Amino acid sequence: MANITTQQLAELIIGIARSQQAIIDALESQKAGFRGTHLSPALDNAAKSRVTTRPLTLQEFPSRVLMQCMG
Repeated sequence: MANITTQQLAELIIGIARSQQAIIDALESQKAGFRGTHLSPALDNAAKSRVTTRPLTLQEFPSRVLMQCMG
């Protein structure tokens, strides 16, 4: 397997977040309020953004990138 640089890994994760954002936008256009009602609580939970007593792990990183892409 080829070695992946940190730049390539960052670009890959951002690309995944952008594709997830496209899916979220499509769902939001079909069902207004989806983002605030259903997605935000689930994404906060996946990103563990409210937990401040333990160090962050890479498992939360993709969710946090998606939250940043969402604004």
